[in-house]
Amino acid sequence: MALAIPTRVEWSCLRLRTLDFSGSLVVSVLLMTAIGNGVVLYGFGVFDGTAAASVPRSNGLVLHASAVSLPSSLLGSVPVTAVITPPETVGPANPGTASQASPHGKNPGSGPNTATLPSGKKQYQTGLGLEGINGAESACFQPVFGTNNSPFGCLPPDVTMSASSQFVMEEVNTAGKIWTTSGQVVKFFTLTDFFTVPSGAGCFLTDPQVYFDNGTQRWFTSILSVTCGALNTQQPDVSSQIYLGVSQTSDPSGSWFEYVIPNPLPLNLADQPFLGVNDHVVVISTNQFLYSAFVVDGFTGAYFWVLDKLALEQVGCTNPAGLFCSVTFQTFGPFGNMASIHPAHSYGPSPTEYMAGVFPPSHGESGVDTLNFFAVDGTPPQATVSITNLTIRPMAGPPFGDQPGMPQSLETNDGRITTGVYQDDVTWWGANAGCTVPGGSSLRSCIRLIEVTTTSGTYAVAQDFDFSSGKDEDVYFPGITLDPAGDLTLTYAFSSLTTDPSMAVTLKLASQTKGVLEPPTVVVPGKDTEQGGRYGDYCDASPSYSDPREVWLACEYIANFNDFIWNTHVQQLFVVG
Repeated sequence: MALAIPTRVEWSCLRLRTLDFSGSLVVSVLLMTAIGNGVVLYGFGVFDGTAAASVPRSNGLVLHASAVSLPSSLLGSVPVTAVITPPETVGPANPGTASQASPHGKNPGSGPNTATLPSGKKQYQTGLGLEGINGAESACFQPVFGTNNSPFGCLPPDVTMSASSQFVMEEVNTAGKIWTTSGQVVKFFTLTDFFTVPSGAGCFLTDPQVYFDNGTQRWFTSILSVTCGALNTQQPDVSSQIYLGVSQTSDPSGSWFEYVIPNPLPLNLADQPFLGVNDHVVVISTNQFLYSAFVVDGFTGAYFWVLDKLALEQVGCTNPAGLFCSVTFQTFGPFGNMASIHPAHSYGPSPTEYMAGVFPPSHGESGVDTLNFFAVDGTPPQATVSITNLTIRPMAGPPFGDQPGMPQSLETNDGRITTGVYQDDVTWWGANAGCTVPGGSSLRSCIRLIEVTTTSGTYAVAQDFDFSSGKDEDVYFPGITLDPAGDLTLTYAFSSLTTDPSMAVTLKLASQTKGVLEPPTVVVPGKDTEQGGRYGDYCDASPSYSDPREVWLACEYIANFNDFIWNTHVQQLFVVG
């Protein structure tokens, strides 16, 4: 779920899918969801950035090139609320492998980066393809309007996925699915049946996240619970809470510890709770909106929790059930001049948790040229957070994406950071962008990739460039990951006036010149248009930890809108270069 960021609040619809014996019907229910306002980057080539000078912000706060410490706003603790297990349900059959090689684009050798898509043999190949969760399997209002296999599917799908050496786990909206890395379905279940969330008129779940921590062999998952608004008689001042699950073993189909993370801001909705994990802490970052009875009254600001990671895993807890061992947390914010502070997924040793964000005042705004870069150090109750401003190329809002017979109909104009990773003193960040592709005449939706190095606590923009697959295509909502060698894999969605919304992948080898990416490959071709307007707020990607060349990817595509609304696909990929 994405809500608008001021200075302008825009309204949209959360669209539901219902089925009856006469066919499919798409209805719209006005709730609180809105298009994720944002601005994005444009410009070609690679930009080597340095720290910005002082940058004034709209509320008077001035951030400087040198790191500025952020004050903690609250110190607290949460106990384990339950021990939960994904329920057993029947999983759909695995449809088999995906296309091994299918470059797309009218001219895949061209793009916004001059000579950056090399010719010759690709340096990667796709492997096992798994049919992921679709809209018919994910309900908006469980369990009020349905339970398992509910016919109420929501737009857009929030696709999140992670992998270990043995399992792959995907969560989308209110559904979860677990496979072995060989493609066998282990469990398919609803997240409402998994978490012990409140139920009743007006209660619903959204924006799940899932992450595997290889260092401790534990899985983490979070989800936003909207607690019934004005209809909530048990907690009348609470509009939302975040439920956090931590697996007790490396098997995600087994038992988990469950925590309820309170929202200290009364009657605020903690939208899009992104999850980040490093050696010491778990970070949950949100945008807070005043909210009650399905009404959004305004943007409060960016807000995040920092929790003790080892305590969450119940390390050292003397109670066998772990039910009385509390976990210390600190909160930071709300910061009204910041939005969508995205924490990085950390691979390998990571003593510092990094986060990044850009402040998107409104759709289509140009000229924003600052990346807010955050460092979280230490462990609650002594965790510290600092922010440094880094110069990036000026930002421009992307247009809506094209579809066959439906020009500029896909809402791809969310320019916030939607994906981030860290490994070995290197962070990468991805967002939608607006750019004019060489050979094209109009602004297209493309993908901005930014590399920030963190060596010895010094932060610098090492690469900053746009990616597009061809002059006639729009590309959007990137998901990125790194393999142990530092190769960056990028999955994304794309469409054009001749191509239905599809899923693709490309690769940037660590050994390649800055800004150079491999020719892209279609993973799943779309077969229908997205007729609801909203597209998935993000794709996702993960290393596998079983083979240093192997990564896993997940993204949305459209197979048949009337039957599924949306589909997702999970893809194995091998780096061979």
